[in-house]
Amino acid sequence: MTNPQAIQSLPQRAIAAIHGLKPRNARLGVLCLAAILSFTVLGVFRSSLLLVEEQLGALGWTLFADSTPQQNVPLVVIDEKSLAENNFSKAF
Repeated sequence: MTNPQAIQSLPQRAIAAIHGLKPRNARLGVLCLAAILSFTVLGVFRSSLLLVEEQLGALGWTLFADSTPQQNVPLVVIDEKSLAENNFSKAF
């Protein structure tokens, strides 16, 4: 059987070990832990996070929409060379 005092002192030993780290090593450990956690969350919840990102991106346009009418005119320019390369015939 395990020693109950060893089990109780395990968190204390872990805290002491973390507390005794050099600042550089502690920062590196926290950075590695954050990277592992980030990749795990991205791997598990990737589709959900993409959906949330898309909805939050559209939220700004929805909440703060400009009420003035737009007068933008799209221009489509197709030259003869592009038509010939794609085997399109002139319709006009």
